[in-house]
Amino acid sequence: MNINELVTKQDIEQLAEIVLRLERKLESMGHPKPFLTGREVKELLNISEGKLQSLRVNGELKAAKVQGTYLYTLADIMDMINRNRK
Repeated sequence: MNINELVTKQDIEQLAEIVLRLERKLESMGHPKPFLTGREVKELLNISEGKLQSLRVNGELKAAKVQGTYLYTLADIMDMINRNRK
């Protein structure tokens, strides 16, 4: 979306629905911590290891590598989803 596009009520409702679905899925996974592992992101988004790696390498999804494990924030996942909405 660029600055000349209007955000409609329907756009906001669709984004809210996505957020609610992600929150429910995280809650059902018993996820109280602020970071998700790659395995959790793959399960949450229903994507493969290769797709997750591609998103990370291409800079579409930010990740922090801590002791050999990539960690992701829900905020970064939501940003990626919002940027890729059509």
